[in-house]
Amino acid sequence: IPVPTSVAIDSVPTTPQNPQNLSPYLVSTKRQDSTEIFSDQLEAETKADEFVTEVKRLGVPFKHERSFQVTRNGLFTERFLLGINQPSRLEGDWLDEICQRLRLPSQWMPELRQQLPKSNAIHFGFESTRETCKYKLYFEFPARKRLNESAEADRILLHQAYKWDAVHPHRHVISKYHWYPRLSVQGITQRIARIYEEPDFEESLDVAIGVLKVACKRIDPEEIEYLEVSEEGTPRRSFDLNLYGARLYLHELYPALIRICRHYQVDEEKFEAFYHRVKMEAFGHLAGGIHRCGEGFFNVYYGAEDRRSDAQ
Repeated sequence: IPVPTSVAIDSVPTTPQNPQNLSPYLVSTKRQDSTEIFSDQLEAETKADEFVTEVKRLGVPFKHERSFQVTRNGLFTERFLLGINQPSRLEGDWLDEICQRLRLPSQWMPELRQQLPKSNAIHFGFESTRETCKYKLYFEFPARKRLNESAEADRILLHQAYKWDAVHPHRHVISKYHWYPRLSVQGITQRIARIYEEPDFEESLDVAIGVLKVACKRIDPEEIEYLEVSEEGTPRRSFDLNLYGARLYLHELYPALIRICRHYQVDEEKFEAFYHRVKMEAFGHLAGGIHRCGEGFFNVYYGAEDRRSDAQ
């Protein structure tokens, strides 16, 4: 969910050859011996600031939610979502204008214009990784209304997300987030176990179930929102557990967080320095599974808060 009004690029490379017919986004995220290609932290922070400014120009209040990602040898903390409720109330061609400035792939625009009136919220996302910065645009649909209309619905599309590389927009993917509203805790556990079915992911499975058990001590299991994510053309298999209702803080999950970092061989000194800045923030979501590059990951979302635009 993204970045700047202008990106300093003289030319955009042609789409890399893709003999396996994989998503261009998958091709672009293949690691190159873990080299930090996009290592300019100052540039990433500048892009993030410019992106927030772009959303503030819309002149409406928004929700700001931060997150960090843990992957093999990687801790990425420059990630956030900016959410706006009832986006269809905004007047003018604001969607076209902001997407053009953020260099969203133009072929998506007709579909985005159709999605806007169907959505009850829209979320802009920014993420800085080893290779580049990524922009994301999520449409959230009124899933609970659809659930009430269909007593038999057990899988409902809650979000559809359009994600692209901020520097090379031809690298892009569409992600679908389906909500499973009728699952018991046992059912959630079984579905997560299917995602982590390979032996190499046993530790990740144990951590995810452990966090779920901690949350269940503080929340009615029926309030847990469980989603799964899929992407055409990539091997991504992942889940998202919305656990804000448990009213947990990050420091209460420290054993799980440090275990994740050790499992993925993250520099503990780097993690501890970051953790001590955010440990008193409210914990929100745990996402994890197999990323589009084929490796395991965890995303931890936290600190959701209301923000005001500059125009208010």
